[in-house]
Amino acid sequence: MSVAKFHNKKETEKIGKCIRELRILNEFEIEDVVSMTGFTRKTLISIEKGSNTDISHVIEIAKAIGVHPMEIFNTPFIIKSRYKLSPKRLIKSKLTLRINKLYSETDFFKTPKYVSDVLTYLTEEYKIKTNSTLISVILKRLVTEDKLQYSKHGRRNVYKKQKIKSAL
Repeated sequence: MSVAKFHNKKETEKIGKCIRELRILNEFEIEDVVSMTGFTRKTLISIEKGSNTDISHVIEIAKAIGVHPMEIFNTPFIIKSRYKLSPKRLIKSKLTLRINKLYSETDFFKTPKYVSDVLTYLTEEYKIKTNSTLISVILKRLVTEDKLQYSKHGRRNVYKKQKIKSAL
């Protein structure tokens, strides 16, 4: 299913109802909001009934009726993602966060490190059970982001913090 075609009717109906209640509370007719936003009457009615709409519409409606958009979104929702994160994706995500933290908050990569060095550190520090392939993918991403540089030592890659280039 495409993200663009997804519509959570139950939740957008809550938002539409909130917009309508705030509009009435602030003593605005639909025609007033039409004049202040430039949206058609049909568009506003359909948003208030829960049609899927752009966030830009909601922001403009909120401004027109004199409320912060957070008031419209201050609606009770069940906070649960549509799908559960797979265990593999969860491990990769945590691993990426830990390696990014290792890069940004420590001097770990000040000296050259092999993937096996990173694996050993993560295993000892966080009790992470992973493999060198996942670590290697993350380190290569840091190279493409110009955060780390790498060189070859035989067949193995060695990673080191990117030298900061002078602005001269």
